[in-house]
Amino acid sequence: MNLHDKYLPFTENEIEEHFVKTKTSKNHLNYYKESIDRYINKEKSLSKGYKIEFINQVEKDEKFWTISSLLTLFHGSNFEKNLEQILKETYEETPPLDSFKNWKDCLNGGLKLFFEPNLPSSRCYLNILKDEIVDKHLIPYVKKKAKKTGSEEYRTNLEGATNVDALILNPSNGFSIIIEAKVLSDISCHTTYNMTRNQIIRTIDIMLDNEKLDSPLSKRKPENSLFLLLTPKLFKDHPKTRFYGYKFNDYKYNPCSIRDELEHRNLNEAELIKLRKRLGWTTWEDLKRINPNCCKWLG
Repeated sequence: MNLHDKYLPFTENEIEEHFVKTKTSKNHLNYYKESIDRYINKEKSLSKGYKIEFINQVEKDEKFWTISSLLTLFHGSNFEKNLEQILKETYEETPPLDSFKNWKDCLNGGLKLFFEPNLPSSRCYLNILKDEIVDKHLIPYVKKKAKKTGSEEYRTNLEGATNVDALILNPSNGFSIIIEAKVLSDISCHTTYNMTRNQIIRTIDIMLDNEKLDSPLSKRKPENSLFLLLTPKLFKDHPKTRFYGYKFNDYKYNPCSIRDELEHRNLNEAELIKLRKRLGWTTWEDLKRINPNCCKWLG
């Protein structure tokens, strides 16, 4: 039985198989089932004191939009064809990756789709942050919290793993698409110990490494990976209404800004030019146009 005909038309098993299983993984389904229960049983939810915005969270919830849309694409009869069209429209007619001559080469071999996989921060960044936290944060108690217990030295794990919204992976050749999805919310503009590190540059940074992961996530090759921003068309058409609009376009069309924010990588000009081509922005409306079964809630 599907969890919800419009916002999540898939069974529990169909959803659960796309979450990476770990020893500490939570039951992801509870979040969706509880949200749907509040949404369907509005009067009961109101009687419990829930605010109407919380009851109707499903309608604007990035988690629901992401899972519903990408599962619809993934389980559709023309998934690879639809995905190829999205990639051509978003990036270029040919992949901006040295390993592939065309998009079919990227997609052939058996694609996998994961939701909310944990991708660890790069070791080179953590080493730099440890040495530069004095300059990256102003608040005394935060800097104190960053120190080792009983020591004046800073810890080496000052940024945890990143939960990316979705990851499309081809384990046979290491090709991947790391997806950052937004509906109404904006990106975060800092991390706990770095006031200047925003969500997009953090995701680009982790895209450029792949360490300490089990198979099949360990099969992802950083040099064969793309970053994809997925938002409403309204915000792509009016990018200055969101912080991510400013930052994405800055990284895309002024790649030196990537170098400035990823100083620990020492990227040269040629690497920056290649990297900016690996950044793409598509919309929920594009997904619906390419596959009309996606985003049924959109007019």
